[in-house]
Amino acid sequence: MEGLSDEALMLHYQASADSDSFEQLFKRYESKVYGYLRARVRDQAMCDDILQSTFLKLHRFKHRYNAKYPFAAWLFTICRNSMIDHLRKQATHSYSQLDTMEGPIDTSEPPMSNESPEFLNELPDRYKQAVSLRYVSDWSFDEIARELGTTSENARKLISRGIQKLKVVLKKMEAS
Repeated sequence: MEGLSDEALMLHYQASADSDSFEQLFKRYESKVYGYLRARVRDQAMCDDILQSTFLKLHRFKHRYNAKYPFAAWLFTICRNSMIDHLRKQATHSYSQLDTMEGPIDTSEPPMSNESPEFLNELPDRYKQAVSLRYVSDWSFDEIARELGTTSENARKLISRGIQKLKVVLKKMEAS
């Protein structure tokens, strides 16, 4: 198993739920994922929680992996989304930690909650709806675009702008 590529190991894990495949992937990526998290999250306990959550989601949602994409990109998308979710739940975290929310996000990560955080109410309706559909309901950009009657590209822009506005809102909340 050690000679197999990450993608081949993941495909084997998908097909058989073989714990050796999972263990190999965990050994290869545990320190990389942890390093990624430590560079972005100051709280060690939160890093540990997010690391555990990341690999738990890899297991729970292994059927979502698509071998045409690199395994590492898929895993780090799960990790990044787990980190964002943890930070969202901890709205009192420092403004600088929310800088991790920039950029496109893959839809291969499962929804975490159906409750909208209260600070979303501070956004203009269109941004609030787009951000909520993306991060609370875990809709794809295409689904959001259909719901809002726009293009997928515009849905991404609405979400990105909504996140920028959220940073301002959270910074104000933190200051008060």
